[in-house]
Amino acid sequence: MEILDTRGKITNIKSQTSNKITNSRNQISYGTNIGVSGETMTKIYREGVMSENRTNPISTFYQEPFETMRQELPDKLCRIYRKLYSLKNLVVTKNRHNCLNHHLGGIIMKSLLISFYLLVFVCVLNAQNNSAFFDGSQDRIRVTDASPVNPNANPSAYQITGKAITVEAWIYPMSLPKNSDAGIIVSRPYWSIEPWQAFELRIDNYWSENDDPRIEWIISDGNVPGNWGVTLDPNPPVVGGWTHIAGTYDGSKLRLYINGNLVDESDYTANIGTGTTGFYIGGLAWEYFNGLIDEVRLWNVVRTQSEIQSTMNGTLAGTESGLNGYWPMDSMYETSSGILAAVDKTSNHNDLAVQYDAKLVPFPQGSTVQIAPTYVRGSNDYALTGELFSAKLYIDGWPVPSISVTQKPSGMIVVGDSLFWTPQENQFGWFPVAVTVSNSSGTIVDTAYVFSDVIRSAQNQVCVDVTHRGKLGALGMYEKGILYKSENGLFAGDFSLVDRDNAKFAGGLYSSGSTSFNPIEGFTTVPSRFSGFTAFKTSFTDEWEMNRIGVRVFQTVHSSTTTGDDKYAILEYSVVNESGAPIGDLFAQLTTDFDIGTPGNNLGEYDSLLQMTCSYEPGGADNPYFYGFSLLNQTVSGVSIFINGTDHLYVRTVEPCNAIMPNPTTPGDYRNQISTGPFNLAQGETLTVAFAVFAGDSLNDIKNSAVRAKQIYNYEVNSIASIKIDSLTAYPLDTVNVPVNFNLTSDTSVSSAEFNISGYIKGLEYLGIDTAGTLTGSAGWSYSVNEIGDSLLISWFAGAEDITSSGIFCKLKFRVIGDACSFIPINIQRAIFNTGDNSVEISNGGVSILPIPEYGDVDENGLIQAYDASLILKHVIGLDILYCQGLANADVTDNGSVSALDASVILQYGVGLITSLPYDTTEYGDLTAKGDFTMTESQMITNTSIEVPVFLSNGNNILSFEGCITYDTQYMELSEINWPTLGSEFTVISTETDGLFRFAGAGSLPDGSEGTFIRAIFTINEPLGNNTTEVVLQSLRLNEEDVKSNLAKTTLSAAVGIQSSIILPTEFSINQNHPNPFNPVTNFKYAIPQKSDVKLNIYNVQGQIIETLVNQTQEQGSYKVTWDASGHSAGVYLYRITAGQFTDVKKCILLK
Repeated sequence: MEILDTRGKITNIKSQTSNKITNSRNQISYGTNIGVSGETMTKIYREGVMSENRTNPISTFYQEPFETMRQELPDKLCRIYRKLYSLKNLVVTKNRHNCLNHHLGGIIMKSLLISFYLLVFVCVLNAQNNSAFFDGSQDRIRVTDASPVNPNANPSAYQITGKAITVEAWIYPMSLPKNSDAGIIVSRPYWSIEPWQAFELRIDNYWSENDDPRIEWIISDGNVPGNWGVTLDPNPPVVGGWTHIAGTYDGSKLRLYINGNLVDESDYTANIGTGTTGFYIGGLAWEYFNGLIDEVRLWNVVRTQSEIQSTMNGTLAGTESGLNGYWPMDSMYETSSGILAAVDKTSNHNDLAVQYDAKLVPFPQGSTVQIAPTYVRGSNDYALTGELFSAKLYIDGWPVPSISVTQKPSGMIVVGDSLFWTPQENQFGWFPVAVTVSNSSGTIVDTAYVFSDVIRSAQNQVCVDVTHRGKLGALGMYEKGILYKSENGLFAGDFSLVDRDNAKFAGGLYSSGSTSFNPIEGFTTVPSRFSGFTAFKTSFTDEWEMNRIGVRVFQTVHSSTTTGDDKYAILEYSVVNESGAPIGDLFAQLTTDFDIGTPGNNLGEYDSLLQMTCSYEPGGADNPYFYGFSLLNQTVSGVSIFINGTDHLYVRTVEPCNAIMPNPTTPGDYRNQISTGPFNLAQGETLTVAFAVFAGDSLNDIKNSAVRAKQIYNYEVNSIASIKIDSLTAYPLDTVNVPVNFNLTSDTSVSSAEFNISGYIKGLEYLGIDTAGTLTGSAGWSYSVNEIGDSLLISWFAGAEDITSSGIFCKLKFRVIGDACSFIPINIQRAIFNTGDNSVEISNGGVSILPIPEYGDVDENGLIQAYDASLILKHVIGLDILYCQGLANADVTDNGSVSALDASVILQYGVGLITSLPYDTTEYGDLTAKGDFTMTESQMITNTSIEVPVFLSNGNNILSFEGCITYDTQYMELSEINWPTLGSEFTVISTETDGLFRFAGAGSLPDGSEGTFIRAIFTINEPLGNNTTEVVLQSLRLNEEDVKSNLAKTTLSAAVGIQSSIILPTEFSINQNHPNPFNPVTNFKYAIPQKSDVKLNIYNVQGQIIETLVNQTQEQGSYKVTWDASGHSAGVYLYRITAGQFTDVKKCILLK
């Protein structure tokens, strides 16, 4: 279930004979990015997904036009502003798109705000004697290694290693972290992986079982398991007062100074680790500091106590010897890309991006702090009718303001700073929450908003949950999606539109706020035009889009409980052009994120005949059912089954509109998308696009539903005939004859016809009509054609006889003038037969323009290199995606598909073994390969490693291979893979995710050496007892032979006489919970090598502890604890263990 991921992929590129695999975890972050170049923070809300630039569906719902105005005006300037415009009752704040913070002030006053904001903004950016304010929830100031804010930056300056460092800062805490939390002050982190930080100043509340926060200075050497040096202030931090802190390290001791006084020191001799991700102040993606931070200094020298004391109360010039970074928090500037940046006054120019609600306030270190409140923000703003909603309110201001909620939706309960609400069916849309926030420095009355969504279910054997704004499911929450026999197969889905000419979008997978449709009405029950069906309807517009297309969409959902029609629902979208102008290049899409059983173990396929895409779990161990959808009434222009992590390539982009991607061959976490278009819509004109959504017991089962849905949709109307334009493929400058197919659907004849054809002008040149061998030619009909712009008006007049049968009506002759890798539509805008009293069913088609291959140049840079071969291998295992031209260039075996063998052929070309591409078997020899693969049974011992070999015999002419190995993560963890018999010229690329190891390899010389082909080394992390477990060579393909499934397996059992003995752990560890996902019970297993105080907590995605599973002192040993989550809603949870100095965080997924 793709809700939140802390698990990383293992990716290896191999050029020799051995790969070492290390486990890692992806970053966890709560919140959304506000525009930092090169990086987009995400809330990870689905297993395996770290989408680089998709918006958080939960916390980022409404994006305002003034998103670039990210810093509040100082309170004094706000008062000036109100006086100037006599708007005493409005609050001027920035507009955010994060949780409960959709401010009316920014909307009502935006026309007035522009000119004044430009005036005062310069004052804010250049203000002096400030400090940085952090509200304790997502606020931070930072830079990443890969994306410097300043083009002249020197990131190596803050990447201090070796044995000499000093870090200083002034802090003014306004609250302290709760138990089992921390507040980061300054950090050079390892992003979400042990050892977590290279160096860090923080307020720590993990170190004790009690609620006892302390200032901590910590260094690690970068090794795993972590090797840290730690110092801790013996006294608790002062809240509401200024404190200077400094940490030093000289290669033998760490020292912590508070207000210039040495309070703790510890022995440590290792080099400082390199860290992996930037430089952070105020928080990372968790552990946020609440209060003020000022005068941050980073030195690559060890400062003495007297040196610290001599400069801590003043400011620096930025040119002092050994000063690598100096952020006095006095001034900011705005970059050309709209990023607010805090200045590094040294020549290293490592300016830091100011993010979320972090801001500068006019209270430098040593001053009396009085901050008037300026905003209210919440932890969640997405509610669903009939489901419990909760959110915490966050505010700024000092002293801590009081909160009074003066307006809220009916039924909402306020408890302190928390909101609870179960919206009723008629409560949908945005609801205001008016909050009065007050302290001794000022009062604000702010209005925030909660969005309440409505879901209605099309219920038969399949339950399809549809929102009133074009979405399927509820973004992984509230147990909504596509359910069949109580098994949910969908995380999220969305109907969307693309205006390709103008790069405009409406809707899209995971879209929210300003990137989602605006619901106009709730659901109403309406009659279905299909016999035996019921229907409900709603409508929505794209008016929330900042660059809107200008459409209204009427969504009608039809379903039936009649046998044969009870495993699908019909989703019908009628798109009305309300833009005031023609829309000339419009595509419609349905995109789904199916999660079936184990998310990383899904496969999908597309059936062009049925225009159907589907997904399933191979073997069906966790979910044996099949889920999919099909396009019913238009012609498919693009099909994509794309893997997680590449969502940004397909969601809200124009590329997939015409891309026909191949079916995946190895399991993964895939998205399915069907596009149709382009369409030309005049002002007021309506386009109808219909899909069937289905689930079933087998592939044939859902195919039967796809056939039946198409029959129902296309023949339940009173039609005289159907007419369909064929879809063809051609190369640039080809001449094509496109058949117009005619089918009589009633017992009648046709004596005349008239139809309009459009859409072709961008890539086809009309040449004429061919009637030879067609119905109109046989009947002796005459015709006339009038071409005006992108439209043909064709009038047919009866000739010698009527048309009384079905067949090819005529052929349209075109010359292909468009670009390769594009689809040129041929759309029938209107069709009339006889008098026009009866309707005509229309299916459009077109011409897909094929690329002319530049064989071997996969990356299209004009060169053929080894890199082109590696791109193919990445494509084969799903780490990268090749598009149309790249696919054509990659198919150097010229067989219509791309495989690892194509990579081998490129490698052979690169070393001169072959001299031309594509590969010619008559010149260079046969490419067939063979080999037999076996595995043997084995025994395993807990807390040891075990080697699982795959043996090759009778091998011959092996130039490439691709396949996958599966294993049970409950018992074992993959730690190393190598390929003993392969020559050094072989390149292998691999990836591992949750018990599925995928690999692809290619070499320039054939191999087939008998012996150990693959050596997999696993760490055994749980005793088997009387059970057995299997490691399976699930699939393997040699060269371009057929893919073979379940070739071999190793059955592992406990070692007799050894397994039962107690083997004590020698290091701290915690395993991934099992099962995962789970419903509702799961187990956590961990090991401690010495007597320790152990705490194991469960957190929700807001970072709140919801349950404590362990909180006690435990002896050395291995432990197992069970969590029954019956009382919690479905979703993603984090579990965190602390044992002594050991800390680890992982994610688990609760399904219901």
